[in-house]
Amino acid sequence: MEVSCAECNSEKIVPAAKVIDRAEYGAEGDLAVAIDENPEAFIFKERIRSPLSARICGSCGFTEFYTENPETIYSAYLSQKANQKK
Repeated sequence: MEVSCAECNSEKIVPAAKVIDRAEYGAEGDLAVAIDENPEAFIFKERIRSPLSARICGSCGFTEFYTENPETIYSAYLSQKANQKK
């Protein structure tokens, strides 16, 4: 399945580029998204993380981020909503 750019319709797509985060002292790590299932908790917030990847257009540079584990993040979000109702 050929993917095209949402901005310019080019088919020059880099499908899964790593998104790097720089920490102190030049350390690098993968950029990630996170959601706390229980954000009101003092200690055990039950943080769920998922790495990000990027889809990049080689023609215009348009870039989209994608989470690698969307089902896990969405499930944690639903748990968070349920915990807030309590």
